[in-house]
Amino acid sequence: MDNGQWTMDNGQCSRVTIDAGCSSDFSQPLSIVHCPLSIVLTLDIGNTASKVVAYHDSQETGCWYIAEGEWTRLTDIALEAHAEAIGVSSVRPISDEMREAIAATGLPTMLLQPGVTPVPITIGYDDPTRLGADRLAAAIAADDYRRKHCPEAAALVVDAGTCITIDVITPEGHFAGGNISPGIAMRLQAMHEHTALLPLLTIDEATTFRGVIGHNTAEAMMAGAVRGARHEIVGYITALRQRYPKVVVLLTGGSAEYIATEECIIDKHLVNRGLKQLIIDN
Repeated sequence: MDNGQWTMDNGQCSRVTIDAGCSSDFSQPLSIVHCPLSIVLTLDIGNTASKVVAYHDSQETGCWYIAEGEWTRLTDIALEAHAEAIGVSSVRPISDEMREAIAATGLPTMLLQPGVTPVPITIGYDDPTRLGADRLAAAIAADDYRRKHCPEAAALVVDAGTCITIDVITPEGHFAGGNISPGIAMRLQAMHEHTALLPLLTIDEATTFRGVIGHNTAEAMMAGAVRGARHEIVGYITALRQRYPKVVVLLTGGSAEYIATEECIIDKHLVNRGLKQLIIDN
């Protein structure tokens, strides 16, 4: 794979060579262009995990997780997927190791930068550049689902990861804003660190408890963290329905299954799907 980017010439998509420094210089975002790409990699760099999902003609064909220190795997993944381009979303600064790994794939690269990268939705944030790239990518995918399946509805996008983000997309395709609260693991850790006697529980321990209320301290913490987060989601759904008669709820993130209600649509790759849409569908 050689370094390149896609340009349009009389309506045709062609590849032109760029130097490696440009392809890995994420301070200068590459433009989104309309090209007949069919196989793309999408890289969702989170706070605690990084996920790669491959798409062929908009269909998911593979999923890989990359741990810290394993970024050299990205080239092998790109080769395995026969990828033609890569889309990247990151909630943290891109490290030198990440930059080198992405550049080593030799693929045209799009780094999603809120407020800079052209997107198919409007953004109602005071400063769009301060919006998390993961939130924006998930919102793009959620709006696409909303338009295709229930165009008159608003969308509530919930990402249950390190933090829980709640974002609203209006029926007009407008990102209206959202909220951020601690994730389940963070809630458990905070209860332990900011008290003298409460134990440190893991998210795996907490999600094994299925009761509504606890009958000992550990169970009370488990139910408080997990069910508290779930009731938080229910409250947002109720509040949003007071304004919009129809609401679709899309849930993603590592803790999605633990806090989902019956009306939630779980899509663990919602962020990746948004990146895919920016490259392929637009």
